[in-house]
Amino acid sequence: MKVICTLIVSLILFNSGYTQNNYTLDKSQSTVSILGTSTVHDWESVVEDFSVVVAISSSEDQPINIQSFSFMAQVKSIESGKRIMNRKTMSALNEKDHPQITFTLVGPESITAESVTATGLLSIAGQENEVAVSATYSLNDKSFQLTGSKAILMSDFGIEPPTAMMGTMKTGDEVTIEFTLYLTKQ
Repeated sequence: MKVICTLIVSLILFNSGYTQNNYTLDKSQSTVSILGTSTVHDWESVVEDFSVVVAISSSEDQPINIQSFSFMAQVKSIESGKRIMNRKTMSALNEKDHPQITFTLVGPESITAESVTATGLLSIAGQENEVAVSATYSLNDKSFQLTGSKAILMSDFGIEPPTAMMGTMKTGDEVTIEFTLYLTKQ
């Protein structure tokens, strides 16, 4: 009985100082792009189908604490505007066996009044790596916005950078993922 009373008191004290809110993606205002280079020209692809779910708590001592964060993108929705490049992207990312790219927060976080750095598991083409991502943010009563970028090496995920024109055009190993995510409170 003593353990149950202690648990109830702990829950009341913990919940009285914190408020948790869940946020979902506003797709009309959010963007995710992949930027890269090649021996011929720089390129950009846009991710058209992605989702994000975030849970944030706050207290008087700390204005923001990201409790959970999950991102999922459909590989087949990556669009360059060029049919051949789209096919090469789907092939390089092994879309048939691994149709989604995911990022799931594992922590810890470094949070200031304007920015957040978090560690998460990024899964691309069946390879999962722990990465740190930094972003600026703004939070108000109804919405949460994150803006940032992350450079990664395709080879770190077992992806061979695509080539074209019988190997004369080679894609650079490094790509940068840029994102602006607008989320609304549920």
